[in-house]
Amino acid sequence: MNPGANVWWIGPLVLTLLRLLYTEGRLSRAAFKNGSFVFRAGIGLRLLFMLGICGFTVGIVLSIGREEFWLLAMGAALVISVCFAWPATITVDDAAITRSLWWRRLEAIPWKQVSAIECNAGGDLQVFGNHGQSITFTRYHVDPTRFQEEVLKRAELPHVITTSAPPTLRG
Repeated sequence: MNPGANVWWIGPLVLTLLRLLYTEGRLSRAAFKNGSFVFRAGIGLRLLFMLGICGFTVGIVLSIGREEFWLLAMGAALVISVCFAWPATITVDDAAITRSLWWRRLEAIPWKQVSAIECNAGGDLQVFGNHGQSITFTRYHVDPTRFQEEVLKRAELPHVITTSAPPTLRG
């Protein structure tokens, strides 16, 4: 009997987990601190990342001396990759929209320089600045409706551009 024949359920389980994380982001609300809205990834996604990082790190440390070096190096590369994939924190205040990542400097786009907000087919929102900057609000961030409303209001934009919509002849 094939030992890998009974793993068909992993695909639907992963898709269900992703849908739950997506739904959590839609149902959660942004934090309001010191006059600013703070949009983070949902707590479920952050916990999943944290458990993955900790679990793989412990597994790698416990396997030192019992596994081949290349396998430990691949595990370490996976842990480092997940650390760099940690979702950004996006802050909206009266002056600008700001993206904060632990491994990069802050990126801010002042409201006068915001040129557009775009929504793709997956539900990710991307805010563009006049000088080529962009800030991506993923489908796993909390309170996308509030985020969209705040950007449209503060940047004085007429609408959200939908990239999955069919092209029109209107300008």
